[in-house]
Parts: sequence; C-alpha cells; structure tokens
Amino acid sequence: MPTRDAAQSSRRPQPTVDRCICHDVPFARIHAWATDRENTSVDDITDEFGCGGSCGMCRPYLRSMLETGETSLPLMIPKS
Repeated sequence: MPTRDAAQSSRRPQPTVDRCICHDVPFARIHAWATDRENTSVDDITDEFGCGGSCGMCRPYLRSMLETGETSLPLMIPKS
C-alpha cells in the first residue's frame, strides 16, 4: 500500500519550463519564430533572442522544443 506521502506526491502537478529564465522569452514565442525558418538550431535561437547564451540551462529545453514542437516541457532534473 502506498504511503500517504507517495499518494500526495503522485497528485502534484509535474513542474514545467516554458521560457528562458535569463531573458524571459517564452518558448511559444521562440517556436513561432522558428517555424517560419528552415533548420533552426539552438545557436540560431541564441543569436536571435540570447536564450541559451547566458547560463545555458534552457539549451536542453530549446533542443526538445525544436524536436517536438512542445513549448511547455517537464522539468529536467539531472541524475547524480
């Protein structure tokens, strides 16, 4: 039988990321810009918006957004 904490945590919404924190640019805005271009890369996004060029934490989210088209992505927690 699951513990009370396990049951509560299974009901919590999954945290998501929907923007570059450093530049406060929503992934939806970046995606709209990228769909008007061919073969957009994360480096292209960095050149246009600055995203991925400061702390770099959004780079995996930007790659995933380009691959999937999703603009609100589950929080990626590095494995230790």
